[in-house]
Amino acid sequence: MIFRQTRELINEIDIFLDSVSQSGLLFELALKDFLDKHEEQFRQRLTTLIGIERTADLYKRSTENDLFTKSLIPEQRGDVLKIIEQTDNIIDTIKEVLVNLDIEKPDFPQKFKAQYLELGAICAKSVESTVNACRMYFKHPVSVKEHLHKVFFYEKEADKISDSLKRNIFNEPRLELSQKMHLRYFAARIGLITDKAEETADMLTIFVIKQNI
Repeated sequence: MIFRQTRELINEIDIFLDSVSQSGLLFELALKDFLDKHEEQFRQRLTTLIGIERTADLYKRSTENDLFTKSLIPEQRGDVLKIIEQTDNIIDTIKEVLVNLDIEKPDFPQKFKAQYLELGAICAKSVESTVNACRMYFKHPVSVKEHLHKVFFYEKEADKISDSLKRNIFNEPRLELSQKMHLRYFAARIGLITDKAEETADMLTIFVIKQNI
């Protein structure tokens, strides 16, 4: 293990990754609450997510501080910092989607609910696979690829669902153009979560190759 001498650092990163994982799971539940019009429960989940984000930020800063002040893993320091920053972007994107749902309160027609739920579920799976890949990078690098291919698969599936959803929205004659644009916006923003996961997976792919050179 490249990081065998930095057990405390790995523990900090593990807790940070727990926050990323929880944000993905919470997003799927919060989206369902919003679509089901369970407003109070949705806001409770949003509040929980904001707390998770704050915890993640604390561990992110602590990890960054330890990497520099304790002169840990100097050869891998830059890579580790990039991984943490990129995965933190996933939480930020999830929070942005939920906050915007709370502020804008879009009216989702019942006929599109299933596709939005499917898209949310794919996002959660994408985040979880990304977190698993990150964990393996620090603990068992040869196993990273077992999770990366899932991230890429889920991103493609999300694109298919999002494109289909947007087509269905704009083919609905009973909706005003303004509502179509609003619904299209949220389909795109939800899909952005899998894009952030894919960016992390691309980065991990390069870092694993570097380790093997």
